Amino acid sequence: MSSRPGQRATPPRFLLWWESLDGGPQALIGGPPIAALLALVHVTLLNQPTGRGIGYGLFWAVPATWAVIAASKHERRKRQALDREAGEH
Repeated sequence: MSSRPGQRATPPRFLLWWESLDGGPQALIGGPPIAALLALVHVTLLNQPTGRGIGYGLFWAVPATWAVIAASKHERRKRQALDREAGEH
């Protein structure tokens, strides 16, 4: 991931793979860990009862997963635009 001055660093292969996936597979891969993490946060840090914490984790996983997918798609479009610009010069 090294780059020379004036050049952008090449993103890791995992990131390029992740960004190449459609939204459905990204949701299937990213949604469960996000739900588990948010449930854990609600139960431990926010002192919610276990059932309620799991419910909140599932509830908030939907917009959090959407945000991750939207950010991934935006970053991919931004990188492609920068690559096109670099190719024109």
